[in-house]
Amino acid sequence: MSEILLLQPPALKPAEPPLGLAVLLAHLRSCGLKATALDANLEAYLYLLDPVSLAAHTQAGRNTSLNRALNHRDASLALLRSQAASQNFARYTTAVRYLNQLLGCWGSPKGEERLTLGDYRHDGLSPFDPADLERLAKGQVSTLFADYFTAELVPRIRGLAPRTIAISINYLHQALPAFELAGLLRRALPQVKLVGGGGLISSWREPVQRLGLRLPPFDHLVFGPGEGPLAQLARAKSLNPICSPTLRRSISAPISVLRGWANIFRRSWCCLWVAPAAAIGKTASSAPKPQRRCIPLPPSTRTSCRNSCASWQPPMGVAPFS
Repeated sequence: MSEILLLQPPALKPAEPPLGLAVLLAHLRSCGLKATALDANLEAYLYLLDPVSLAAHTQAGRNTSLNRALNHRDASLALLRSQAASQNFARYTTAVRYLNQLLGCWGSPKGEERLTLGDYRHDGLSPFDPADLERLAKGQVSTLFADYFTAELVPRIRGLAPRTIAISINYLHQALPAFELAGLLRRALPQVKLVGGGGLISSWREPVQRLGLRLPPFDHLVFGPGEGPLAQLARAKSLNPICSPTLRRSISAPISVLRGWANIFRRSWCCLWVAPAAAIGKTASSAPKPQRRCIPLPPSTRTSCRNSCASWQPPMGVAPFS
């Protein structure tokens, strides 16, 4: 049994590990708690690109182009997972095109819902509409991730038997699938505490508190860093439905003026891996070494952040082309 499970829901670019969850996981384990983390975003992409799933889903509508993409599926994935992807732009774009074509098979027939390696859109539902989020949570509507959730993820989570599940929602692309997943978990595991947090949830703090929203099916919402609130919940301590940890910030310059590319490490702390502008378009061997830049962290979490990212290097082998 796991006391707390941390989840990264789809849909994000499946290119970097969820480092924010890694820091949370390290902190909770350092407190003596049994904690587990799942990157459901990466797993969702791999499920949708699985040959068996694709064969069953596309059996009625195959054509020569789709068969070609299916035949190149393994080679395309292998290329994007290697440094060779940054050394030949033509091979890179071809691999991305094949995989995006396969992911496109899961979209809605009318084109309202679309998924690629870099984007997820649903024109029929809005992450800003509480009614749409509630419909997803109640199972009245679904996303293209529903098969993965019901066939793979929810049974796996049921086997872990966590007492608390924390879902990290940082971007708009995650909102619709995350609320659908939360609703499925609420129905499958009614006794489990469901916690919503992350950068996007934190950005909704003012309207949520002003309007008195609770965003079902979550039992608790955490604004800002979640180490303290999650540790309290895992220890079965009482906690308000809406938690707002205090975090003093000191920002010397807006993120938007940073030159080069930045891999978001922790949105609630504004912790980044930043590569100089000269690194864009370079291969792993020729690019300048990136450096980590963090806003000053709370003393209780500064050490865990330093330890967690000291041994990790950003994927310069797949740095974006200019």
